[in-house]
Amino acid sequence: MIEAWRVTSSLHMLADILSRPDGCQPERLRDLSREAAKPISSLIQASLSSGEEQMQKILASLADDLSDSGSAGDWLDLGRVAAGLFYRHAAEQYFEKSLQVAGTQGDDEGRSKALSALGNLYSEDEDWQRACSSYEMALEALDEGMNKAGVISILESLGDVCRRLGDLGKAEQCHLRILRLVDDRAARAGSLSCLGDLLLLKGEHSRAQECYEKSLADWERLQDRRGMARSLAALASIHKSYGKVSRAESCLLSARRHLLDAGDCTDAAGMSCLLGDLFFEQGRFQEAADYYEKGIEHAHPSQAAEALARVGQCLQEMGDLLGAEDRMRRAADLTRRAGDPSPDLLAQLAGLLRLHGKLDEALQCGQEILKIRGDSPSQAAALSLIGLIYSDLRQWQQGIECFQRAADLFMESGSRLSAAEALSNLGNMYHLQGDMDSALNCYCRSLSIFREQVSRQGCALTESNLGLIYMSRGELALAEEHLSNSLAAREGMGDERGCAGLRLSLGRIQQLKGDWKAASEYFQQASREYEALGDLRGYSAAQSNLGNLYSDWGDCRAAIMCYKSSLDAARAEGDGHGTALASFNLAAALFQDGEIDRARELYEGCREEFARMGDSRAEAQALLGLAAAVSACGDLSSALQHYQDCLTMQMKVRDRLAMMAALDGLVGVSLHLGLAQEAEAAYCRVLEALKSAGDAGGQASVLCSLAGLQADLGRWDEAVANYRQSLAILEGLGDDASLAVAENNLANLFYRNGEWRSAMESYSSALQAFRSCSDERSLASVLSNIAGLHLKLGEWTAALECFQESLELFERLEDQAGMARVLGNLGSFYLRRGERTLAADHFSRALEIFKRLGEREAAAEMQASMDMAGRGDGSDLDCYYEQLSALKAQGDLSGQAEVLAALAGGLADRCRWDEAVSCYQESLQLFTATGEVYNQGQVLFNTAQVYKERGDLAGAERLFMKALSIFEGLGAAPCMAAVWMSLGSVLSQSGRAAEAEDHLSRSISLFEDLGALPEMAEAYLAKAQFLIGLGRLQEGSYYLERSGSLMSSTDCRTLHIQLLQAKGELYAKEGRHKEAEISFEKALNEARLSASPHEESRSLAFLGRLAIEIKDYPRAMRLQQQALAVASRIGAMYEVVCIYRDMSRIFAAQGDCVRAGEMAELAIRHEHLLESGEDGLCSLTRPDALPAASDEQMPFCLQSRIGG
Repeated sequence: MIEAWRVTSSLHMLADILSRPDGCQPERLRDLSREAAKPISSLIQASLSSGEEQMQKILASLADDLSDSGSAGDWLDLGRVAAGLFYRHAAEQYFEKSLQVAGTQGDDEGRSKALSALGNLYSEDEDWQRACSSYEMALEALDEGMNKAGVISILESLGDVCRRLGDLGKAEQCHLRILRLVDDRAARAGSLSCLGDLLLLKGEHSRAQECYEKSLADWERLQDRRGMARSLAALASIHKSYGKVSRAESCLLSARRHLLDAGDCTDAAGMSCLLGDLFFEQGRFQEAADYYEKGIEHAHPSQAAEALARVGQCLQEMGDLLGAEDRMRRAADLTRRAGDPSPDLLAQLAGLLRLHGKLDEALQCGQEILKIRGDSPSQAAALSLIGLIYSDLRQWQQGIECFQRAADLFMESGSRLSAAEALSNLGNMYHLQGDMDSALNCYCRSLSIFREQVSRQGCALTESNLGLIYMSRGELALAEEHLSNSLAAREGMGDERGCAGLRLSLGRIQQLKGDWKAASEYFQQASREYEALGDLRGYSAAQSNLGNLYSDWGDCRAAIMCYKSSLDAARAEGDGHGTALASFNLAAALFQDGEIDRARELYEGCREEFARMGDSRAEAQALLGLAAAVSACGDLSSALQHYQDCLTMQMKVRDRLAMMAALDGLVGVSLHLGLAQEAEAAYCRVLEALKSAGDAGGQASVLCSLAGLQADLGRWDEAVANYRQSLAILEGLGDDASLAVAENNLANLFYRNGEWRSAMESYSSALQAFRSCSDERSLASVLSNIAGLHLKLGEWTAALECFQESLELFERLEDQAGMARVLGNLGSFYLRRGERTLAADHFSRALEIFKRLGEREAAAEMQASMDMAGRGDGSDLDCYYEQLSALKAQGDLSGQAEVLAALAGGLADRCRWDEAVSCYQESLQLFTATGEVYNQGQVLFNTAQVYKERGDLAGAERLFMKALSIFEGLGAAPCMAAVWMSLGSVLSQSGRAAEAEDHLSRSISLFEDLGALPEMAEAYLAKAQFLIGLGRLQEGSYYLERSGSLMSSTDCRTLHIQLLQAKGELYAKEGRHKEAEISFEKALNEARLSASPHEESRSLAFLGRLAIEIKDYPRAMRLQQQALAVASRIGAMYEVVCIYRDMSRIFAAQGDCVRAGEMAELAIRHEHLLESGEDGLCSLTRPDALPAASDEQMPFCLQSRIGG
């Protein structure tokens, strides 16, 4: 039988080991196991092997052994062992037993130890109230004179618990009592420092400073450099709170020097970081970065990570965003390797990634934060961050869920101000989703809390948000009211910087209202305020807004002066991104003003800067401007390369409007260089991208443009086929007016090819459609074209009647350019009939008009015709390749297959289809060899998507069916639904409507069963598009509505824009103009929020055209002027041409024939960049007028009205 003393002795030693502050060491446990009594040895072995059940049995057995003869100390040791092994309930029972035995035996010290152990246990569980009670009873049980050390220890613990409970007065009494008990200088110095910390919490800075100064004096007498450094650091914090920065800096420098002298490099690194913090707060970012760097080498991993992150923040403030991202990544990796990832670091990294547009990575960081256990406010803050990222991804529903959860968590934890901020962000999400009522509700709840908490700042912020939501809805009066309220509140708070920012918003409202003078006053006042504050960023922004305003006015020189001021301010601030933006705006203004060389230099500079910062969208816009400038300088080869690079970048992000602008420029330059094949290849690339995006209107536009090019190359059959395909798409969209435009242009093609009867049929169809919709300008153009056909067919009387009716219409519309063209055609007609006097008269009238319009080439042609009449004759794949090489060397077939599939996906994203298919095929072979059936199905599915995107519908269908067979065999329901949805799209495009509808319905049903929200949104939209294509508008509307309710579940921006546009078009078709306007307003708001000027211009133009339909001409003109300003600034020539034509229609409708003619002339002038007279939808062919002695007329090409 083992002697009891051996068991209790071994138990005590085990308790000491398990209670060490630095944790138990396995080697010490093993050493004790070899010498300890058997029960203790067995317990140690069980703990080392994680034998939970065995440990519990042994503990219970030991408790049974102690139940009869165990002392208070034995029970205390058993409780310490149980606590060390994380059996907290058992530990509590054993401590209470120790307390009971000590009480029975009259052992006050034993009672105190047991109560203190219970207090420690409760503190670890953060049960502060019970911990406080235990420590107080433990203190009462001890005689201060007999056990001073024990009293001091309990007082320290009690003081800490009281501090956590918020009872700072009692905590202070504990520390004062400790000071009375300590009897050596070192202990006194330490106690004084602790008391100083507590007084700081109480806000008694002067008393805290006194404590720190006394502790510093004690440490100096003891020559304890570490203690001196600690007190100096504490004093620095007090000096900083008083605004005595130089004294704080001196204290920290002294503290750092003391630590270095003491050889304590680690703590010295901490002081370096504190100095960095001080300099950072003062805006001395380079000095801050230098000290943070000094702190990295000798710091602990977590401290080094924090210092790296702070260096990143310094670099971010200095405009080096890529350098900042690099430091943040390294910092986050350090914490991960240390097994202690930092939520704060991850949040900062996520913020930088958001800034760079790397939203998927940012989202991963946010989700990683959620996985780190923390309190409710920390989790709520992480949810708010993720909500912001979802906002960037246009995934409104996920953002709503995150902000709602964040608000709830903040409310539960009592953080009402934070909850109000989350509610404000939640309102933003609803706003962006288009749910204005919910948005306003959230803002009102947020405002209520801010008022309850007497947060003037919060109230001002919420008023601003309310103003912005009303501005986005076009309710400018309400927007102005709320923003003015916010301005008044900020003026009352003395927030000059906030006031300046609000004046910028109010200026934009006045600009939208067309009140240029008021807008100018707001912008100028904001500019003056920023200048007075020394806020160069704000001053730069204000000058940029002024430049935009002057540009809208058409005052190019004034705009240039403002943009130059904006640029100078951004440079002085060291704001790299702001400098690049200001350079871009200045370049656009200089280009407009004819300073091409200077514009080119600026475009090149800002493009390089955007590339360095990783802002790909801005880089593409700068590249587009550079291409136009280079082209204007006559360097067409370089311009072509720039347009190609720009188009490749835009296709990666699937920005249709930007893509079309780059395509227009590329085609124009290619044709100038005689590179028709390059132009055709560009059309095909863009067409595939639009098909992939499901952009039917865009496909129709490119198909018609491509058909025009093919006709120019003499490939008539291909041209006709593409026109027919475009007509089918337009018919499916139900856009009769645009369908008529396409019919006219197809007739032009037939006309050029000599297929006159076919041309007449198409012209007649277009004529009937334009008569039914009362489109007189288009009607006049088609009549002139028909007249030309009648003339060609020898039907002279019909030809003359059509020419005359066409001329009458153009004269009534005061369309000077149209009149001149018909007069020229009539001159050719009369010349054909031998009536030379009449012919010369008509040629002369046409010549006069062309001269007045400044059309030199057309005037020269008319002069030649007159002479003849007088004479009587007539595209990070490198890492994949590196991984693939390594895996091949290792012989890892499965790994190779996975990397090949990932590589194929990257290649497909870059539209490198053949390479992608090749990689997928090799991946499939490897997955087949390894027997990974599911992966085979995935590769087949992805390969089919590539086939689908590049138009190989039969190949796509075949591969989809193979993938479906695999997924059905595996029972992979989500994959089956995805295949059905994709198959439905393929079959729909193939004209197999019944099968397509069946597949789409099956896909929707399964996605609904699965609750797959993003896929459901996509499937609903696919079904809606399919139904609208069949003309089943009511059903299509139903699915559009369902898709819209789930659209925030998908991160596809193109899909979301398609939804808004589809709604707008559907409403417009149904004559629901107000609803159509709301949809287009939402599109406009999103374009502005996402800083997409091309989308902004297009949305404004949509609204303008809608206003034309309802005959609200003043509003239509304001909107088109705004659209024109934006489109001109970014060089969107297609949009510029369309807008000029719309403005011509507006002036004509109001009876201002001169201005209408001017606008029409401006449109024609800009058409020279569109080579064949295209307007971006139908690639309209416009045959040149031949000499009058020939038998040719000048067919009219009509402008499209699809999508702007």
